[in-house]
Amino acid sequence: MLKTMGVMACLALMPAWAIAGQAPAQSSPAEPVPTLELAQSEEGRILDTVQVVAGNQPGPRMWKVRKGDHVLYVLATVSPLPRGVTWDSAQVEGVIARSQEYIRPPYLGISADVGWISGMRLLPAYLRAKKNPGGATLQQVLPPELYAHWREAKARYLPNDKSVEKQRPIMAAETLYQAALKQSGLGGKPKVTPVVDAAVKRHKLKTVSTAIQIKIKDPKQALQELQAGRFDDAQCLRETLDNIERKLPDVARQANAWAMGDVAELRTRPTQKRPSCLDATLESDFARKRGISDVPQRMRSNWVKAAEDALSRNASTFAVLPLELVAGPDNYLDTMRAKGFEVTAP
Repeated sequence: MLKTMGVMACLALMPAWAIAGQAPAQSSPAEPVPTLELAQSEEGRILDTVQVVAGNQPGPRMWKVRKGDHVLYVLATVSPLPRGVTWDSAQVEGVIARSQEYIRPPYLGISADVGWISGMRLLPAYLRAKKNPGGATLQQVLPPELYAHWREAKARYLPNDKSVEKQRPIMAAETLYQAALKQSGLGGKPKVTPVVDAAVKRHKLKTVSTAIQIKIKDPKQALQELQAGRFDDAQCLRETLDNIERKLPDVARQANAWAMGDVAELRTRPTQKRPSCLDATLESDFARKRGISDVPQRMRSNWVKAAEDALSRNASTFAVLPLELVAGPDNYLDTMRAKGFEVTAP
């Protein structure tokens, strides 16, 4: 049976968070790596230059939540990270070795049970769903000024990709953003998740999921609706272009701060506006009809409940959360503090 269909991946836009780490003793000096150079355009949109770090780096220290003698260690994570960084995970692995339980980061999981033959039959529908209805191109579906803006960015980051012109704006936005990250020395393969997962497995920690799991009972109909769905694709692409041109330097600075364990710098950059691409899907009729609603609130509730339970039964618990849910406004640890738990920042 095919479970957790890849065909629904474009709906699952709430990230399965990349896992980050805590500082060991020493890090190697930053090595020369690609520089993020953003030359100013005629409209003055692009203004900054940032060099991303590389080499063996410590990552940040952990936040701690206490209930008496019981401690929950929380790793604040960011994504993307510098492509050339190697994470020194010794101290984190030590905490995992001493812990009894691992609380996984929250995410939205969308699945469907379909047979292998049915899955193969759904694949063409999935591929169609990634494209504009009726085979339209981006030039045909976008306002002229937005398309001109898109073409300018595409020439820089995707000069040889012709197929992207037939993608839905929401898909083209993701393709462009990943290309921009790669060109800027950011992103690439996960650097922390494999290490954490291996250590958790090696030390046989009990794992607790805080995910929201949605099972699609009508995958064929769902894909048809997804293909014809009226998402605000144009706004998604517009915001992505703005993020690349105005905010990519801040993304690089945040990535550097995490890699070098600069917690003070990280705490000044914990928030990122939730992208309209996510709103477009989570607030659509497609999502509401299938119970995909109140996602951030339900994730918070799941995680806080798991943390409370773990602190009641374990001397040491290990967890990961994205930085904005650790140090941003109205974050999960503020909720724990309001419930009477002692929260210590690194």
